[in-house]
Amino acid sequence: MPRFALVLALCAFGLSTVRAEDSPLVATIKKTVKDPTKPFGLHVTATVKKDKAEAFEAAFAEAIAATRKEKGCLTYELHRDAENPETFVLWERWSSLEALEAHMKTDHIAKLFKSIGETLDGEIKAKVMLVAGEKK
Repeated sequence: MPRFALVLALCAFGLSTVRAEDSPLVATIKKTVKDPTKPFGLHVTATVKKDKAEAFEAAFAEAIAATRKEKGCLTYELHRDAENPETFVLWERWSSLEALEAHMKTDHIAKLFKSIGETLDGEIKAKVMLVAGEKK
């Protein structure tokens, strides 16, 4: 599966407005999935700076609540590694590429991008996950 720096990494450089069509995430999904109208998942891993885990988690709280209400969002869960508390995994599942593109344009995601930039320790990694049995 492809690995790439997610749009969130741009926030570390102070870029708070990123269009969905410019997103490396959206571009990779378009290349990875054969049918963009089918569901897919994203497995996103982020490492935060020492003593920034609570700030990172708090920044996600509002975005999680708002995202779960979005049409096309099937799953949106932030998990914290029990053995390494500076490592987080975001598990997302979307009904279609169109749903993800709409998500990327929301105010709550723009606010999230801006909020977490200073907490990150390195690149955020993401993998596109296909539903088992579905073809690329």
